[in-house]
Amino acid sequence: MILVQGCSFTYGSGLLEYTEKFRYSSFIERALNEEVRNISGPSKDNFTMYFELHAYLLHAMQSKVEIPRVIIWQLSDTFRRSVIDYRFSGAWKPNDLESLICVGHEYGNRHIKTVGWQGYTEIQLKYNKMIAEGRFKSAKAYKQKMGIGTKIKLDDAKRGGTMEFNIGDETFQQNELLVGMHVNTIQDMCKQLGIQLVIINYYGTPKNILEDPIYKNINRSNYLIKNSERWGMYNHLCWRGFDRSVDNFHFNIDGHYYQADVLLRYLKQGEQITVEETVHAHMDHMPVFDYTQARHYNIAARQHLLNRAK
Repeated sequence: MILVQGCSFTYGSGLLEYTEKFRYSSFIERALNEEVRNISGPSKDNFTMYFELHAYLLHAMQSKVEIPRVIIWQLSDTFRRSVIDYRFSGAWKPNDLESLICVGHEYGNRHIKTVGWQGYTEIQLKYNKMIAEGRFKSAKAYKQKMGIGTKIKLDDAKRGGTMEFNIGDETFQQNELLVGMHVNTIQDMCKQLGIQLVIINYYGTPKNILEDPIYKNINRSNYLIKNSERWGMYNHLCWRGFDRSVDNFHFNIDGHYYQADVLLRYLKQGEQITVEETVHAHMDHMPVFDYTQARHYNIAARQHLLNRAK
């Protein structure tokens, strides 16, 4: 059995009604004539993916579920992080693995995004406009008020109202480091259980994060992409010209077929691919930031990546 985890790119969001038939995991299933269980879901963040994979592997260690022959883990952008929707309290049941895993749109039902991409972009664009106009004090006040678009509200009984707090690490470096720790853990567990692990990163990692021991300890031979440290699959698929006509972001059948092809070569022969190290100039949407550049993290994502690639 092959277990597949990921976000909308693995779920097949660009395939509309043909999602399950033409996503890359289905091509692999037919090519190998082997059961493939796809537990991905639209907008699923890396932290939920890790929780589910870790839970599955621990259950496998207790012989409660089948040990997969292969795990394919498609990493999403570390920008994403969610919290539990209160209405789904009790959905996660101890000693019930199926309740711990959110498949497909179930993830979106159970979770609330803490940082919405569109909201974050809007805040950054307005902040940049104020800076460009020389309105530095106003820009600073706006940024302090809005944060990164993530807030918590607490009842303030003394004042008879509520208090608002901006939350989250605006540089997203903690997210990056946590993902690195999670990758290390899953690699160790797969090695212990004799599982072939394949990691597909759609986006690269900021340069100074790679210098941390957390990332230096990662075994890059588990990655489909040979130059995965700074470069990812999204840019590669754009360079290859695969269709994104459904929503101008997710890839269609040709992109999934290609990914299945390179994955099959990796699974059978250990053949990694090397992706382009220049950002494709015709991306209309590219949700990746170099979070570690203190003066640049608020530049629109696409333009910042173009500058970084020069």
